[in-house]
Amino acid sequence: MSIYFEDSFYNREISWIEFNKRVLSEAEA
Repeated sequence: MSIYFEDSFYNREISWIEFNKRVLSEAEA
């Protein structure tokens, strides 16, 4: 349970960072 929760949280953080990078790169273009 704990491992699953931590992994899920980690994946959500990575997805959010990638999303922000994509938005910033499109805004600069």
